[in-house]
Amino acid sequence: MRKKIIGIFVCMLLILSFAISSPGTHTTSTPSLEKNPIMKMYDDHTIVTSDPMFETHCIILNNTPPNTPNKPSGPISGITCIWYPYFTYTTDPDGDYVKYGWDFNGDGIVNEDNWTPFHPSGVMCNVWILFAYPGTYYLSVIAEDINGAQSNFSPTLTVVISDNMPPNTPNRPSGYSSGTVGTPYTYSTYTTDFDGNNIKYGWDWDGDSIVDEWTGFHSSGSACSVSHSWPSADTYYVKVKAEDVYGAQSGFSSALTVVISSENHPPEKPVRPSGSTHGKVGVSYSYESLTTDPDGDHIYYMFDWDDGTTSGWKGPYNSGDIVSVSHIWNVGGSYAIKVKAKDSHDLEGVWSDPLPISMPKNKAINTSFLDFLENHPHMFPILRYILEL
Repeated sequence: MRKKIIGIFVCMLLILSFAISSPGTHTTSTPSLEKNPIMKMYDDHTIVTSDPMFETHCIILNNTPPNTPNKPSGPISGITCIWYPYFTYTTDPDGDYVKYGWDFNGDGIVNEDNWTPFHPSGVMCNVWILFAYPGTYYLSVIAEDINGAQSNFSPTLTVVISDNMPPNTPNRPSGYSSGTVGTPYTYSTYTTDFDGNNIKYGWDWDGDSIVDEWTGFHSSGSACSVSHSWPSADTYYVKVKAEDVYGAQSGFSSALTVVISSENHPPEKPVRPSGSTHGKVGVSYSYESLTTDPDGDHIYYMFDWDDGTTSGWKGPYNSGDIVSVSHIWNVGGSYAIKVKAKDSHDLEGVWSDPLPISMPKNKAINTSFLDFLENHPHMFPILRYILEL
C-alpha cells in the first residue's frame, strides 16, 4: 500500500513538472526529450500536438461566441454621396476582442472590405457609410471574436437613400496672379448645382488639396468672391471646391498660380505721350504711351489733359504694352499732356514728361456773312474750304 501511494505521488510530480515547464501546453502526455511540441490552434479552439512521440490527450477549451450586436443606430434616410455615421456594440462572454462585419443589403453576407478592426469587448463601434446610389438599404451587423467565433446578425436598420447630385466643379479662380506679402487680394469663382441646391465654396490657398476656408452658402450659379493675403513670399496655387446644403462635394477646380513677393515696386516712369501736337477744338485725338513694371505686375494708366480733366485709370495692361487714349478739347489754347502709371497693387509711379500741344482759338466771324456763304455755295470756294463750311 505504501509503495502504491509513493508511485501515485511520483506520477503526480512528473505531471506537475511537465505542466510547469510547458505552460502553453494543455496535455497530459509525457514530453519528448528531443524537441518541444509544435502547436496549432483551430477555429474550435482545440489545442493539439503534432508530435508523433506523444500519447496525446486533447483538451477542448470552451470558447463562447460574442453576443449578438445591438441594432445599428444612425440616420434612417439620406441622399447619395454623403457620409453618414452608424454605431453598434456588443460584448464577448470570454472578454475577447471582437470585430464587426457590416451587411448592407440583408443577404447575410459581409464583404471582406466591410469588416472593422478589433475592438475591446463592450466598446462602441463607429463607422461612416457613403451610399453611392439611391434605394433602400438593410443594415445589420455580425460580431466575430479573435478566435473566429461569430455571433448572430443584429436586427436590421432600414435606410432609405434618395438621389442627390454634387455641385459641378467650380471655375478656376480669377484674380491677381502676383502680389506682396500681407496685402489682401480678391478672388472669384462660381458653379452650379444640378439639383438647384445652395452652394458653399471651400478655398485651398496653398495647393495642398485641403480646404483652408469655407464661405457661407450662395445660390446656384451666383458668383463667390473672397479676399486673402499670404504671410510669406512664395508661389501659391489657389483652388476651390463646392459643397451643397446636403454635404455633397465637387472636385477641386484647376489652380490659379499666384506669385507673392516680399517687396513691391512702382511702375517705371512712362514714355512721354505721343500724338498730334496741333489740332482743332471739338475734334478727338488719340495719344499713346507705355511703361514697364519691375515686378511684372499689371499696369493702369491715367492721362492728364491739362484742361482740368483726366482720363481716369485705364487698364489693366500687361507690363510693356502700349496704351492708347483719346480726348477732345472744347476750348482752344495750349496744353501739356502727361501720363502716370500704377501697378495692380495701387502703387503709383511718377508722371511722364509732358507733351505740349496747341488748339488754336476760333476767331469771331459775323454770322450774317456765314449765312450768306451757306446760301451761295458756289461763291468763294477757297474761303469756304478754310472755314470748313
